[in-house]
Amino acid sequence: MSPYISYLYGLIIIAGLELSLFKPNFFWWASLLILFFNSLFVWLAARAKFNLNFWNYLISPFLFLLSGLMFLAFSGKWLDNTAINWVIYELIVLLLVTANTIFLYRLITYSYHKYKYKEHSLSTISRIINITSIFFWCVSAFNFQVFLKIPIWLLVIASALVMSLIIYQFFSISKIKFSTSKIFVLVLTGLLLELFYVLTWLPILSVVKGILITSAYYFITSLCRHYIQSTLAQTVWLRYLLATGIIWLMTVLTARWE
Repeated sequence: MSPYISYLYGLIIIAGLELSLFKPNFFWWASLLILFFNSLFVWLAARAKFNLNFWNYLISPFLFLLSGLMFLAFSGKWLDNTAINWVIYELIVLLLVTANTIFLYRLITYSYHKYKYKEHSLSTISRIINITSIFFWCVSAFNFQVFLKIPIWLLVIASALVMSLIIYQFFSISKIKFSTSKIFVLVLTGLLLELFYVLTWLPILSVVKGILITSAYYFITSLCRHYIQSTLAQTVWLRYLLATGIIWLMTVLTARWE
């Protein structure tokens, strides 16, 4: 299987989302088609087998697209400036297309052309996708609460499922066995859900809440991975703590309270 088929997949995403921009009623149909083709192409890239590997590989791109599409659904409510909203929409479409194309390309290379595969290239793009998925999902969930009045308990349950899958996939793509990571998946999901629940009551913008949760996810998952792999030196956790602390400080100080 040629890795260049990933470019065809990228074109399908672009076609669906760009058409939705001119025909908003087509957005949800396009979203379903995009998610279907995502599952199909990942299945083909995973040697057309419905095994555990297929499901592990599907989690990242599928949730990335799902959360990204949910984020795009609120494109008209980002800012009052239509032109800026259009630019942001196009940038997010470009991100969705580029990241998924790269992921699929590297997965096909890993599955069918291992002699060309660069070590850790698949896990690297997967981690980037996972971080972005957390941000898109959380911002969208908070928007569902504000604009659609979805009950908090329902958002917490849905977020628990999404976060646990993303954290599970994070450890899986890092070659950490589930027997070792399962307790970390449960604990980290619980911590993020607590933060998610607390933030639902704060009068700050959904984007700000999303940044806080995403940075917390990055901090705790990175530390746990290094701990499991016995590479958690003092300089490592200090580096992550400093980066996360700066993000939280700048975010809170510059946040616009609603």
